[in-house]
Amino acid sequence: MILCVSLQCAIPPDFLIIKITKGQFSTSDDPNWATNPYNSAVSGGILSAPQDLWTNSQAYSLFQRRFRYIVARWGYSTSLMSWELWNEVDLSDAFDDNGAAANIFFNNR
Repeated sequence: MILCVSLQCAIPPDFLIIKITKGQFSTSDDPNWATNPYNSAVSGGILSAPQDLWTNSQAYSLFQRRFRYIVARWGYSTSLMSWELWNEVDLSDAFDDNGAAANIFFNNR
């Protein structure tokens, strides 16, 4: 899920918060796996389990496209301070078991 909010108080109207929720690839902590479009139980999904994200090349490609879209869509904003690629990635399913695969996923492709 991508959440984009324009704050309307004393902050300029183009101030953006872009959030990719931590529970997208979790079945236990803030679980959103049941509604994740990557889930094969959901129409069109490509992963049978959340931990498959770390080793599935098609999922990596889709994730990369997603980040490219976010940068292309909101990268123009002078109100954008930083990018957080993933909040609390360690709470994703089997992260401890796949820590090395997750490292490759984020750093070596």
